[in-house]
Amino acid sequence: MHKTLKANTARPPAATIRSQQKRFDTFRRDYNEQRPHEALRMRTPSSCYQRSRRTYPSRLPEIEYPDSMQVKRVQTHGDVIYRGRRLFVTENLYDEYVGIEEKDEAMSLLWYSGYLLGQIDHLNWCIIPTKPTCKLRPASWTGEIQNL
Repeated sequence: MHKTLKANTARPPAATIRSQQKRFDTFRRDYNEQRPHEALRMRTPSSCYQRSRRTYPSRLPEIEYPDSMQVKRVQTHGDVIYRGRRLFVTENLYDEYVGIEEKDEAMSLLWYSGYLLGQIDHLNWCIIPTKPTCKLRPASWTGEIQNL
């Protein structure tokens, strides 16, 4: 598909961005509506497409954390301020809120929504990531189990 896309749209490139976009639009229309695909038993993708019946909210609900957790907003460069110090979490969660569940003097758990991101090692001041398996919300939370 990528070889065909490149041959039909970018080799050689169009003279302007507008004419390049027209090439991409024409290719997409042909690829989805005209050209049969062997993997689809010689049907077109548009003939197989079904719109999802599931409705999606225009805005996701705010994430709520139990009162027992400290809630921290992830700052521009991926840091949170915890125990008076900067702790790098991830830039991907910029402007989102994470929950910190203190376990003891040496360790806390770091949560995003119902997902356990890792353990905060207070001695080495780092986050030890969890393995990508099923992680449960704390017992104090209600709702479904979240699978990673």
